Amino acid sequence: MMAEMVRRRLQHSDWPLPDLIVLDGGLGQLSVVQKTVLTKIPMVALAKREELIYRLGHARPLRLKRNSEVLFMLQRLRDEAHRFAVGYFRQKHEKGTLRSILDDVPGLGPKLRKLIKTKYGSIQSLQNAPPDELAKLIGAKRAEKLLEALR
Repeated sequence: MMAEMVRRRLQHSDWPLPDLIVLDGGLGQLSVVQKTVLTKIPMVALAKREELIYRLGHARPLRLKRNSEVLFMLQRLRDEAHRFAVGYFRQKHEKGTLRSILDDVPGLGPKLRKLIKTKYGSIQSLQNAPPDELAKLIGAKRAEKLLEALR
């Protein structure tokens, strides 16, 4: 996933190429991204626990002093990227998990969907509802479309 994100970032023709790519992870992440994203741009990976900096072509990681301004800047870059990625992931997956079959029925806006959910509680209860009761609640045409969608 990280390699895919780096690849997509580098494909944006409107954005200038970065001078350095900083990855969240260790030697494994650095190796995978470097192998799949063939670029001349230098890359480093900052491993969280030990705060080691891995560089391509170097057998041993770089360890900066804990109070180093450079380390602090790299940590903030990594943490911001992580925060952004987690937020995007949550947003993307919440949309899919909060969807309902009611969202796809033409003519049912947010207020009617909420009314139906409040009255029936579940799709199974809704499927068992008498059609004339549903028609009184939301109108005959909407009830017909809703029942059609539930079949």
